[in-house]
Amino acid sequence: MKELYMTPPIIFETFLAPAWYKTYQYMTEYVERYTGTSTFLLNGEALEDFADAFADVGFLTPLAYIQLLGQRPCPVELLAAAIAQEDVQHGDVPPVFFDIVVRQESRVRETRELEGCIWSYYAGMPHAEDNTFYERAVSTVGARKTVESATPVQALRSVLSGVADATAVDARMLHLIALNSPAMAARLRVVSTYSPSTGPLVVVASHVSADLKQKIQEAFLCMHKDSFFARRLQDGKLDHFISVTNAHYQDMCDCYRNTQRQVDFDMPARPLQATSAQ
Repeated sequence: MKELYMTPPIIFETFLAPAWYKTYQYMTEYVERYTGTSTFLLNGEALEDFADAFADVGFLTPLAYIQLLGQRPCPVELLAAAIAQEDVQHGDVPPVFFDIVVRQESRVRETRELEGCIWSYYAGMPHAEDNTFYERAVSTVGARKTVESATPVQALRSVLSGVADATAVDARMLHLIALNSPAMAARLRVVSTYSPSTGPLVVVASHVSADLKQKIQEAFLCMHKDSFFARRLQDGKLDHFISVTNAHYQDMCDCYRNTQRQVDFDMPARPLQATSAQ
């Protein structure tokens, strides 16, 4: 026990709603037991805390993680993603990001301005990206009508032709479309980026040692095997954590750096640009 408090504590910060705080307190308690290092959980106020070494580990929304990805160098490494109870049937699939896209000349600058729009969606998506996403997205933007397209490209074309006002496309796929069809990209604009994932992401600051990073990751991946902490996860509507790293989003990371994507619904929209990975 003496050694536990001779080691600098692991500082956790949560950037999620206060209602989640108790759940994350239990998580940090489990990490403390697993690593043998004391922990503190604080309410995060600035994402810069990771780069400034004020925070070691963070609980983030997918969109907050994207903001950090846009920094050079990226101040955090992704360790784990929570799988919500409602998403267990989809398997251990890392969070997917979708860009909400409109025509370049559209007057829409913010997601909330899409209320009453015609929304284009495409069929044949993998099970983890099924119509549940579109139900959430349509609910989010308040679309009055939906039109179906066979492929993501056709969904974009329906927007360009005026058949639909907006659509959402996997951000990685949109990046490829921008590379291969710069003329199409020039006529489109991304209003915001959205993730249907309801579970948090766990990141660790780059200043944390490799050994400690590994132990922290192991703790999150094992947490659901402890009966007490499994119940605490369930209280927070979570099932378990899976291993995810920055490499999973590297292409998207390069794209975000180059295009300076806006991810806050209240931020101004940006044109879609074709970029190449660095």
